[in-house]
Amino acid sequence: MENKKGARGFTLVEMMVVVAMVAIAAGLAFPSMNQFVVNVKTKSAARGIYNLMQHGRIMAVKEGRQVRLQFGDTDLGGKAFSEVRLVLFETDGDGNPIVEIQERFAIEAPVKAERKQADVREVVFTPQGIISGPATGVEVKNTLTTKGYALSVSPLGTVDMSGKTSGRGCS
Repeated sequence: MENKKGARGFTLVEMMVVVAMVAIAAGLAFPSMNQFVVNVKTKSAARGIYNLMQHGRIMAVKEGRQVRLQFGDTDLGGKAFSEVRLVLFETDGDGNPIVEIQERFAIEAPVKAERKQADVREVVFTPQGIISGPATGVEVKNTLTTKGYALSVSPLGTVDMSGKTSGRGCS
C-alpha cells in the first residue's frame, strides 16, 4: 500500500491476516507430521529387530555355534518386551555357561513389541542357521495408531518382515 508521503509497506491488518493464515496452515499440517514421525519410529523398531534376527542367524553359521536372540524385560508373563539381545553362549571346561552379549536393541514408546507366543522367550539359531524350537514371530505396533509390522522366524531360520498389520492398537 502507499500512504500520503509515498512510503511503501504493509498495514498492521495485512500483516495480521498473513500471520493468521500461516498459523492455520501450520495447525493443519502438525497432526499429519506427528503421525508421520510416529510411523517412522514404528518402522525403525521393526527394522532394528529384523536386522538383529538376520545378524543372529548369520553369526551362528559364521561362528559355528549357537546364537540366541532373547526378548528381554517382559511384562510379568505377558507377551510384550522392551529389549532384544543377541547373545553368544559357550561353556567353560567345567560346563559352566559363559554368556557374551553381542548387541542390544531397545524398543521405546510409543512403539510396543510383542511375541506371538507368550512362552517363547528366545530364538536359538544353530550353527546350521536353523532354529531349535518352534517357529515364532514378533509384532511391532504403534500404541497411538493401528499400524504395525509382523516379523517371523521359520523353523529353517528364515527371517521375514511382512507388511503392515492393522486392527486395534496395543493397549
